Amino acid sequence: MLEHLWSAYDPDGMLYLMNDSVYSYYANIQGRRLPAASVIATRVPYQSGQVIRGVYIPHKVVTLSFAIKHDSAAQLEAYLDARESFLNPDKVPEDPTADDLFILRHVNLNGQVRHIRGVFISMEDILEGPVYADVIHQFVAYEPFSYDPTLHSESLGLPGGTGFSIPLTVPISLAATTIDGRIYINNAGDAKTWPIIRITGPCDNPTIENETTAQTMAITQAQDAGDYIEVDMEAATVKWYDSSTVTLFNIITGISATSEFWALAKGNNTIHIIAAGAAGGTITVSYYLRYASI
Repeated sequence: MLEHLWSAYDPDGMLYLMNDSVYSYYANIQGRRLPAASVIATRVPYQSGQVIRGVYIPHKVVTLSFAIKHDSAAQLEAYLDARESFLNPDKVPEDPTADDLFILRHVNLNGQVRHIRGVFISMEDILEGPVYADVIHQFVAYEPFSYDPTLHSESLGLPGGTGFSIPLTVPISLAATTIDGRIYINNAGDAKTWPIIRITGPCDNPTIENETTAQTMAITQAQDAGDYIEVDMEAATVKWYDSSTVTLFNIITGISATSEFWALAKGNNTIHIIAAGAAGGTITVSYYLRYASI
């Protein structure tokens, strides 16, 4: 019985199942599928020679080896040829971005899912008989961590006050003008993770500090209702969407000289957010949990 299920999303978003109890290496491309092959064993479900020491971590190499069989030598040959055309390293450009990479997907018996971004660098077929073969893949993860594909989000909002009404009534309700609050995030992974932060208007000049790591991002930008600022901490980008012109602007020059792109530390993080001129703005911190292994 197989203990691990593996699949891969290619850079075009197509899914290839690499092993299950009935089929191996088939694709959901317009109904095309490789000939059925029985997976006899997952001989090397996971292999990595990296040691996590809390310092620089090089890329991780994942080796997958499956023993398969087919009903005839001709079917086995067709199967192996089709597999190589699907999981071909040439699908990825020489200088890939995150969107150009394969996603290796692993599911264990408990249903736990982990994704790893990278590229297949080698594929080898070892014929063990007319209808039997070992197929071996090497996959390089440029970022040495796997991650849970579930997106986590925490938000802080400020409902606007009712303002003045005529005639005045007591007590008087004043419209809120400042966001000054905290979001408490538990990074339950075993590695730091880089969030994406979206600040929606109306609110001006937001400052977002991770008090746990003592790092701050301060941005000078006014926002009306419908506008938003998005900070991608990993990509080190700061963009502003102006709803009046339906345009996304790069406002990296609008951050302060002391600003830093920061990550969520392992465990509990306290995110302090301040913004002026607020009359109902919200701030959302989105992130994936990352792990040193699968």
